[in-house]
Amino acid sequence: MRVLDSVVQTKYWIVVFAGALFSLVCWKIMQLEFRFALAFTGGILFLSISMIGISYIVDILILAMVFNIPFSLFGKVLCQQDVPFAVMPGFSLGLIEIMLLMAYLVWFAQIFVTKKEPLPRLRKVDYFIILLIFSQIMSLLGAPSKLVGIFDIIHNIKHVMLYYFIAHKVKRSHLRWIVVLLLFAILLESSLALYERATGKTGIGVNKGRASSRVDSAIGTQKKVPGIVEQIRAEGTTFDPHVLGEYYSMILPVPFVLMMMRQWKLRIRFALAIILIIGIGGLLVTFSRSGWLSFGISSTFALGIIVFSWKQTKAFLIAIVLFAIVSISYPQGFEYLFVRLFRAPSELLTERFQMNKTALGIWRQNFFFGYGTGNYLYALEESDVPVYENVDRSTTFFPVHNLFLYLVSEIGLFGMIGFYGPVILTMLKCWTLRKCQDPLIRGLSLAILTGLLGYLLDGLTNPLGRALVPYAQLWVYLAICMSFSRMLENSVTNALSHTGLEQTPL
Repeated sequence: MRVLDSVVQTKYWIVVFAGALFSLVCWKIMQLEFRFALAFTGGILFLSISMIGISYIVDILILAMVFNIPFSLFGKVLCQQDVPFAVMPGFSLGLIEIMLLMAYLVWFAQIFVTKKEPLPRLRKVDYFIILLIFSQIMSLLGAPSKLVGIFDIIHNIKHVMLYYFIAHKVKRSHLRWIVVLLLFAILLESSLALYERATGKTGIGVNKGRASSRVDSAIGTQKKVPGIVEQIRAEGTTFDPHVLGEYYSMILPVPFVLMMMRQWKLRIRFALAIILIIGIGGLLVTFSRSGWLSFGISSTFALGIIVFSWKQTKAFLIAIVLFAIVSISYPQGFEYLFVRLFRAPSELLTERFQMNKTALGIWRQNFFFGYGTGNYLYALEESDVPVYENVDRSTTFFPVHNLFLYLVSEIGLFGMIGFYGPVILTMLKCWTLRKCQDPLIRGLSLAILTGLLGYLLDGLTNPLGRALVPYAQLWVYLAICMSFSRMLENSVTNALSHTGLEQTPL
């Protein structure tokens, strides 16, 4: 009996020892810089919440992944390479990597341990993704910096894993929460954008939460853009104003489309309109022409669908009122728009046209698989690559300001097909679902279609479409849209089961 009591007491001593170790970890965390302490604390809280709600772990992970999109840049980059403008110059380790590990461990257990789920089947879109990864690997064969190329492939694989998990696990009940999280992202980015604009402390995303005055410091000053040299441009949680502008063009269609739908209560539509106005204010202070134009063109497209396909003619009046409110709230925006669009130096267009010719020259020499993923700037050092700008080859070159040419020069024709194939398929699916019976899925389908159209339009003059924040948003959009058909089928099955009828096989 005494031996048994001794064993019981030992159990409690183990608990005490583990608690002491945890206290030591917390003490060390509190001694770190605030932003690191905050990151560690957030990670511990997330793990604690996940353990408390272990029976809802899949739901927690899906919503946490969507919530983390604007914070995608907040991670530690290991083995970082000194390569300007590289999409991912090292191996990033942050909260999303921890969530992906947890997600696939849970999914593995559901398939092979508890056997509650079958192995997922490959769909049409998955073959394009396989072609993308294969093209990246093949492009490495002749790439001068294979390590940078490997990091670029890992960057893609992590986002594919994000897509694959959400596409197979997201449910209809998650959609409302996903909309709320996207609206939160708009408010977050706009709050930071207006703070940066008012204080001059930019680079919050680059410094991972540590604001620094780039206006008064020579270190990390913003790149001067001709025509708006004196303007402070918002970056939010991204690393560049153009990236933030692209992110806005992808998420602002959510409140824009949903506020036009008569199915929602008036107070909900009014709240959506306020969030949209705040988001447009944040978009304006990015001073990103590509972001402005891509959102303007794509939202006009969405407005046409709402009026002519959904037969909601009052949407025109709502759009006019919205435009008037934005104009009154921020009248100097017209001056900024005029200067940025019509007074920009003509040399900018000439230089970018020359960059396009250079990228086409790189692609012609590496037609099928490109020069090498992540190796565009190395190609400019090759003597047989035509560089049409009158600059010395020893200086630092900029990547071509066109995402299509940037991709095709790095990973070739097959890689570009693999990259844009899923986007086009998703847009086609969204187009077919724009008239489905479920109002939330119908609204999100048009919002995602509009956001993806904005992404493609922005890519015509912006090569940063694979930057962490908008790229994560892209793959989450693909995943959500690819799950819509499953959600609609499940809703039909549930409706038939409630009426006592059996569904006939399709």
